Amino acid sequence: MFYNNGAATRIVHNLRLTLEREGKKSSSLYFNNTLSNLASNENREWARQFAIEGRKSYSSIFVFQREPGKFVFKPGKVKAILEAKLNDKEKWETLLKFDIQTPERAIGPLNSGQLIAHDNDPDRWVS
Repeated sequence: MFYNNGAATRIVHNLRLTLEREGKKSSSLYFNNTLSNLASNENREWARQFAIEGRKSYSSIFVFQREPGKFVFKPGKVKAILEAKLNDKEKWETLLKFDIQTPERAIGPLNSGQLIAHDNDPDRWVS
């Protein structure tokens, strides 16, 4: 969910997600599509620009995709960095940094490229 606390509408031109573990960064995961419901492919839309009106929020399920490569998931915690190109700016702006918990049971599917939906609260999962 995005919230615009300013008066003017903000345009999100693009998003990207980078993962970091032990000082090593993944190549950027690209913004692929959005969903309105994780349990269904209905209403899946390709990634596109979107506007957030002043003092309003914009909610969707944002799907990012990675290309197979050097970054391999391991059990534990991974730092995620969400960046955006906003309004008329050319440079990427960091919006949020957060941890993604990767339990042992999710490692195989994550590394094979499957979508894994799970609770990100470390107090709620057991490796």
